[in-house]
Amino acid sequence: MFIFNTTFSVKSSRLDEWNKWINEEYLPEVGALMITNGVEIFEVMMADQDDSRTLSIQWRCMIPDHLETINNKASELHGRLSSVFGEDCLYFSTVLKEYSTE
Repeated sequence: MFIFNTTFSVKSSRLDEWNKWINEEYLPEVGALMITNGVEIFEVMMADQDDSRTLSIQWRCMIPDHLETINNKASELHGRLSSVFGEDCLYFSTVLKEYSTE
């Protein structure tokens, strides 16, 4: 199992607008690729959250090659996100691979 994770730091005053953008653009466009095994969204709980919220969107997939497809689409969408939110929404992406200690 692989996870394409993007963590977003969103100014609290723009959270409703970010939610709308995520639901109307990001989730439908990445979801339309039809190569994921689902998506989950988490809030990162931190002690020092000042005036922003940190959220993680995780796309699960079974085939490593699909990560590149997701990354290409996400990069395109992140460019649009930056033009709408500027520095009110910062983000970074990582790839996770399921790990077994056995």
